[in-house]
Amino acid sequence: MAARTPIKLKIPRQDLQVFRLFELKPDPARAWAQALPVTDIRTVVEELDRCLHDLNRVRLSPEARYPILEAIRPTLDITISNLSRRFLNQPLVLPQEASQLAQTGTDLLNMAATSYTITALEAIQHRDDLYQINPAQLACEAIQRAMMYASRKLLQTLQLYRPLELHGWNTLHQLFELAERQQLTDLPVTEPLAAAPTIRRAYLQGVLLGCCKPNQLRQTELAAFYLALCDWSEFIELNPASTEVGLFAVDLHGDQPPVYRSQIDALGDSHRVVDTSKLLDQLQSLRSHEEDGLQLDDDTSLPASTLDHLARSLGEVSVRHFTRARSSGKLLVCLGISNTHYHVAGNRLFEDVLYDKADVTHGEPAAATNPFLSNEPDGQLPTSETVYVAPVSTNERYPIYLADLCDASPAGYCLEWSETLPGDIRVGDILGLRESQASQWAVAVIRWFNQTDIHRSLIGVELLSPKAIPLGARIHLSNGDKAPPMRVLLLPELKVVGQSHSLITPRASFRESQKVTLFDSQRKHTVQLGRQRAATGSFIQFEFSFIEELGDVLAKQRPELVGDAYDSLWSDI
Repeated sequence: MAARTPIKLKIPRQDLQVFRLFELKPDPARAWAQALPVTDIRTVVEELDRCLHDLNRVRLSPEARYPILEAIRPTLDITISNLSRRFLNQPLVLPQEASQLAQTGTDLLNMAATSYTITALEAIQHRDDLYQINPAQLACEAIQRAMMYASRKLLQTLQLYRPLELHGWNTLHQLFELAERQQLTDLPVTEPLAAAPTIRRAYLQGVLLGCCKPNQLRQTELAAFYLALCDWSEFIELNPASTEVGLFAVDLHGDQPPVYRSQIDALGDSHRVVDTSKLLDQLQSLRSHEEDGLQLDDDTSLPASTLDHLARSLGEVSVRHFTRARSSGKLLVCLGISNTHYHVAGNRLFEDVLYDKADVTHGEPAAATNPFLSNEPDGQLPTSETVYVAPVSTNERYPIYLADLCDASPAGYCLEWSETLPGDIRVGDILGLRESQASQWAVAVIRWFNQTDIHRSLIGVELLSPKAIPLGARIHLSNGDKAPPMRVLLLPELKVVGQSHSLITPRASFRESQKVTLFDSQRKHTVQLGRQRAATGSFIQFEFSFIEELGDVLAKQRPELVGDAYDSLWSDI
């Protein structure tokens, strides 16, 4: 019988002779931690860093080390949470100070995971010397704590869209294999804290972060998914390599997240199969009962669009339909629905689009050919267009940026997003894209974000439509009134690629089946919103159908009674 591969967990030598911060007992440790100046975050971080660094090097029995760590843990958790507020939900391209704080948070999480790992290894190695506590219970709880901090480190790194440090995934895998060999994976943990109540479920809570296409989720969505996995882990099965059912497989000896099982030629003894089919059933049930998403607690929710994303990510193999080709050059970029609406409208303010107010201070008027009246063949772009683009350096309210192009495909682009570009972008934001001032604006969405290093970030952009029509939209309220107009973008039908017309709306207020009046200074029509084709944290894309109103009926029956204002040409779009 072949010898088993040894567990590889990196821990420091316990070679420190004297520990000076406090007496190595739980009560002095708790008193020291509680006396730290919580309002001075830098001092607290420095002291905790020094404490964990020295604790990991001092020789202690596992039954003495564990209660000391538990005494310090509440202060450590509060400090890490306070730190995270200074670099999460901030501009994704972090300034230097915030980036340093993020690294400090990562270091604290790493040292905390190491502290509990040392406890677990010593409890297993010296089990015969432990009398006051059950060695299996101590090892089980220490491994669960180590996994919790290792998973939180993974979560934080993924939230910042940064590459994981060496051994980031391997540490989690090896902790699970250690517990598996000791037959500890399914023992209950009496106080699971922010992690699942068994080692198996705590491992799945962390490792499933790698299966959800994390670079396509917002920071808050990733955090909500991790929190939900604390309970959802009971619906996930982790089975031996011989198991036939399961979309993902993970190598406990590797340093990678789970990958599609179909991508592995042959599974070895170190592989485990991850079966998410029961979780998919749970997600489908939640989606059918929670139309607006799932509220996890007072501050945390999973929008319906995120539940849909998770179902796709965990239930089907993602296949790239287009080949990327390396490209160079620049793209003109504008961010957000409001900014895109302004530029698509030919540099006209929203009120000018709605009411045709002349305002020469905002640039020249749009092309004389109104897009509502266009009779171009479906799928073809105009041969000419007169659109004025305000200078990049002077247009402060509706800025345009130049982004470097890295590669391109028929479906979109990969752009380099440097420190000189705005950092307040999010996955799921709408973009306007333009190859040159002679071309028209296309509408796109940010699908993923990767920070390759502190000074360089990449964003993946999916094209939604090569053209758009800027409109105002009034929602018909239940009391018969109409809401104030909001900016929307109509994406025309393109029969060449089988794309029906759709509507891009802001995230708030709009719902399926609503009646909405779409209008600009020349046209007005009532539509009913249909199925959501796509949704992110920034916008919703709706299918819609036209509603024939009284004026339209009269125009057909007695056209001489109704002026040209009712001769709608929307059907030609």
